[in-house]
Amino acid sequence: MRTCDDDRREPVMAQEVISTYGRAYYEAALAYGRHHYDLDGEPCWLPHEWDTVVGLLAIEGEARS
Repeated sequence: MRTCDDDRREPVMAQEVISTYGRAYYEAALAYGRHHYDLDGEPCWLPHEWDTVVGLLAIEGEARS
């Protein structure tokens, strides 16, 4: 089992989220509050935190349909 300390993936940056998923998804992801800020003051997520946010948004989407 991999721990968050073993996770070598790069942080997920705000621009990557917006360009891949769209602004509405980005704003929903921010609402979960699991983000940090990079050196430029932009929100970013550690990979394991991003995995959690994606899972929560999927559950939320299923609940709405």
